[in-house]
Parts: sequence; structure tokens; C-alpha cells
Amino acid sequence: MEEILLSSLERFLTAHCTHRDVRRYESGESVDTLWQQLEEQGYANALLSEEAGGAALSLSTLRSLVLPLGEYLLPVPLADTMVARALLVECGVTPPGGRIVLLGNGDHMGAQTLAVPFANVSQYALMNSSEGLKLLSLAGAEVVSTGVRGSYAAYISWRRPPDVVATLPQSEVRLASINGALRAALMIGAMRQVFAMTLEYANTREQFGRSIGKFQVIQHQLAEMAEELLSADMAVQLAFSGDSRLPSPMLAAVAKHRVSAASSRVTAIAHGVHGAIGLSEEYPLQLYVRRLYEWRLTDGSEAYWAGQLGEECLRASGGALEFIRSRLDPLYG
Repeated sequence: MEEILLSSLERFLTAHCTHRDVRRYESGESVDTLWQQLEEQGYANALLSEEAGGAALSLSTLRSLVLPLGEYLLPVPLADTMVARALLVECGVTPPGGRIVLLGNGDHMGAQTLAVPFANVSQYALMNSSEGLKLLSLAGAEVVSTGVRGSYAAYISWRRPPDVVATLPQSEVRLASINGALRAALMIGAMRQVFAMTLEYANTREQFGRSIGKFQVIQHQLAEMAEELLSADMAVQLAFSGDSRLPSPMLAAVAKHRVSAASSRVTAIAHGVHGAIGLSEEYPLQLYVRRLYEWRLTDGSEAYWAGQLGEECLRASGGALEFIRSRLDPLYG
């Protein structure tokens, strides 16, 4: 069932999320038809049990499903919606049919302005609160675009009490950590494409009678890109491992920290190898780099998650090695 779903999603994205499609959506074309097609295919309910109409995906398979969303730059919050619907159904709440974003930080009662990825194309938000999780309608919120060209992110604020669709008594669920893990997986997908494009360009662009990929300095840069991507991917695999239904907060922090740090180096090398063409609007590299810059900063950059990990380590007893073992033993026995 899982393999069928993954191959089906790959075919769907290949057909409906080409670079040309991404440019159309970034220019303001509605994503409603695209979302309706995703709904009809059942992807948004993939984490639900088979009895509830889903595929009961494991945590590791969730990672495999999120990676291509980053590879193809899907312009809707499918990963957020999958997790939100699973949490709602778990508490006996029928999920709404619209798109849902996860808000891990902030308090709607404080009228705080939040910059949220995909908020510009969403109808609902699931947020942590002192009472548990709250599903809020964005119909009464102030949703203002960030002003960044082509971004689906927006600032969300409430100047009056929001329309609370449902309240879930799940205060132990940390949406910020879930967001960090999901965003890290999306970034791995996008970085894979950046690396593939850079490798292809290095092997086809000729200078002084041979491809630039034959020069040792370029080979070293490509090797560094591969190392950064591999180490970041391993961190994401770790975050999506184990028998739990959701990523652990500590491993999610490791994943978001490592991926955010790696993305800076990967994109810098990509632009260095491509030269001026990498900055042009016509060349698709900028589609991925802009999204990586955005995802790196949202839900906390590497500096933020390093601080979270440091605080967690200081609260624990014993040394650093014991701290690491205590977090990994539940996964690997």
C-alpha cells in the first residue's frame, strides 16, 4: 500500500508540478484545482488508519512522502495537513476539507504576528495553546503576504478572538518540533534537486575545451555538496525513525539544525558552480534556492535549534555521550 501511494504521488507531481506549473502558482494562479486533485487521490488522509479512509503510514514512510514535495516544490501544505488531520481524527474530530498549516509558536490571544509558510494558500491553522491544540479558521484572521516574490508564506495575526473550529486536549504535542522535522524533509528534497542540477551543469558546461566538472576544484566542491546533503539526509532519517506516530522533539531539533546549516553551504556552492546563470530568473535554480532560504529561517534557523538542543542537554544528567545514548536507545534498543 505504501509503495503504491509513493509511486502514485511521484507520477502526480511529475504531471502537475513542473517548473512551468510552479512559476504559474508563484505568479498568483489559484491552487484550488491542484488541491482538489490531491484530495481525490487521498494523499491528505495518508496518515489516517485504514478504517478512517487512510493508509496508516509509518513515520519512515511519511518522510519518503514528504521528500518529493520538496523536490517538486508543491505549492500547498500537504505535509502539514496530513499531520493535522491525523491529530484531529485521533481525538474524534472530523477534519475540515481545506488546507491546514501548523503553528508551533505564538499565541492567538496576544494578537501576535506570525510569519507562516503556506499561510497564503491555507484555510485553517492548528496551534499550540495552554488548553491543548486549537484548530482555528483563517477566515477572520489578517493574512498578509510577506512581500517576498513568489513566496506562499504570509504573516498571520488576530485582532479579535478567532473562530475556533475545534480544541484538542493534546498539550504534549509540540507542533514546533513537528514543523521542524517536516520542513527539514522538504529541504532535503529541494537540496537533492539543487545538487542534481549542479552536477548536470558541471558535466555539460565546457570551458577551455572540456567540461568544468573535470577541473579538480569543481570536483571538490561537488564532493562537499554531496557530503553536506548526505549528513543532512541522515539526520532527517533519524528524526523519522522509530515506532512513534510523530517525530521526537530532540531528533526533530537535530534534523532541522543540520539541514538548515547544510542548506547554506549547498546553495552557496551551487551558485558558485553555475556562475551568473544561476542568478537568472529563467534558470530554475532560483526556484529551489528561494524556497530553501525561506524554509531555513521558518520554524527556527540552525542557531535556534542549537539553542534548544543545548538547553535540553543542560537539563539532562550525565555527560554528552550519555545524553545522546539516552535519546537513541529507545529507537535502536
